[in-house]
Amino acid sequence: MRWLPLVIAFAGCNDSDPQRLARPDLDSLETSSTEASSGDACTVQFNVLQKDAYAETAGRSSDLWPPHTTTELTATCTRSDGSQDQLGDFMANHGTEPGETDPNGDVFLQGAGGGSATATREEAEALLDAYTGCECGTEFLTLDAIDDALVESVVAALVPYLEANLDCGGEPPVSDLVTALLSGDIESVAAALPGCTWVGGGGMAEGLDQALIEALGGSLDGFHVCNNDAVLQAELWEQFALDGSVGQCSPGSEVCVGPKWLYVY
Repeated sequence: MRWLPLVIAFAGCNDSDPQRLARPDLDSLETSSTEASSGDACTVQFNVLQKDAYAETAGRSSDLWPPHTTTELTATCTRSDGSQDQLGDFMANHGTEPGETDPNGDVFLQGAGGGSATATREEAEALLDAYTGCECGTEFLTLDAIDDALVESVVAALVPYLEANLDCGGEPPVSDLVTALLSGDIESVAAALPGCTWVGGGGMAEGLDQALIEALGGSLDGFHVCNNDAVLQAELWEQFALDGSVGQCSPGSEVCVGPKWLYVY
């Protein structure tokens, strides 16, 4: 159906497959027969990776366009004999995994921020345990949550919202952006948005919320998208980087209440 590309694009994270975890690449690390110790010194690295939601090209074009956000957490630990090994996971957050490439061969996900901290192996392993499976307990908002009979209602509410609240100075006309959205030409829309402004306090997130609330016939509080999961994971990391403590991800956190369409780390 011709409305499908638009709704998938605004779902933000369009892959509802279960989370998959990274397998550490040890090719570049030294091997050793020395047994790992809980007190080994480790460097822990947290990365936030993003791409334009649903776009077929790599990276981000504009903070005004919804991103897909994946995170990864690795720890490189040094044994007593100087050899190293690596621990690591990533959370794809229902979407793109690190290393996947676009038709041009470019890696889809690009760095959007992160940080590093030192820790013992025991502390790093505890953090990785907490990170693995760190995701929201509210329902992930996918096309499964909006049946085909409601898709047209979403578009019917969103298109006039964009026409009333988005000002691109006539170049391109907002009507052209609407046409591009309906045809699934995400790259053109994302590229044009930096030259546009929102009027009257409007915004993409507000428009999406209004359109989906109308389509679903109720509140969006029971739903989340990939960016909600990423925020939850980032909060876990930030606490660890601050004081070395390992918290717990709460699936019922306020972070998980309602879709977070836009996320700048």
